[in-house]
Amino acid sequence: MAPDDVLDLFALLDGRGTVAWLLLRPGQTDTEVVVDVSGLESIVSALVSRGFRADVSRLPDRVGAVHRRLGRLVIRPCRFDAEGNAYGYADEGPLVLPAAAFDPVEVSLRTVRPADGTDPPPDDR
Repeated sequence: MAPDDVLDLFALLDGRGTVAWLLLRPGQTDTEVVVDVSGLESIVSALVSRGFRADVSRLPDRVGAVHRRLGRLVIRPCRFDAEGNAYGYADEGPLVLPAAAFDPVEVSLRTVRPADGTDPPPDDR
């Protein structure tokens, strides 16, 4: 998935009240996201409503989703403990992500002006 498509995906999930994290691992070829297992049904429903075909046959370790234009997406459902550590399954075995892996990072944004030189609407800045 292209970066803009990933951002659109996160906006879709956020609109459904679901928090997701992008999972980046060496050698991965598919876009992978980590989600709280409690929101999995809502996530699958949201993806199907946007044209994804969902495959839940690999639960509990993952849900696969394919879109003809956007490509493949792997959803890793996890349970979170009181300290914020995530526990799930990966293809190679148990997936344990420490709470520190979910620390927010600051992203510097810049305003991009339309080609005609006008100011973009406030919601698009």
